[in-house]
Amino acid sequence: MNEIETLFLDEYKRVDAICRDLFRGDRYYRTDGQELFGVSAYLAAMNEVPYARRARFDSWDVEYDRIKRLRDLRNSITHDIAASACSYDDLESLEAFHRQLVGATDPYAAYCRAQREAERQKTAAAQTASVYYEVHCPESTVSPPCQGTPAPKKTGNRLLFALLVGVGAGLAVFLAILIATLVFR
Repeated sequence: MNEIETLFLDEYKRVDAICRDLFRGDRYYRTDGQELFGVSAYLAAMNEVPYARRARFDSWDVEYDRIKRLRDLRNSITHDIAASACSYDDLESLEAFHRQLVGATDPYAAYCRAQREAERQKTAAAQTASVYYEVHCPESTVSPPCQGTPAPKKTGNRLLFALLVGVGAGLAVFLAILIATLVFR
């Protein structure tokens, strides 16, 4: 094992430990049922993000392929007898991924941030709508959006309102006729 491979493995251990901490409690499995940890769990989490959502991030696929290649390189160094193709560029790429993880600027962290922000905006919109309906429509039979069950119908109030509108309209017509007869006499 040469010096670059040793440095690479030392850096990979640090990155893998961070990924283990990030996904502690979250379970990811290979297709054969074996549980995944560390960088492999990170890759599995990235892979579970629906395509429509990952497409919002420009470099998602590039980053995924880079991280997967680094993991495969680590496996090659530790399991293969032949010399690996590990280079300083690979070490720098792994160090860059380490900095991204520590700074929470990695692709999966960006996705999680976007998801939390979308959820926060959705909650804020639902609260705003709820307050609007409570203030402006206290007798409304329409339920605020995102609240599930509609408000109970208040048929008595509707009937009273319709009656008042009808009486008001009839009174308006009566007054219009009375005024017209008095003016044009």
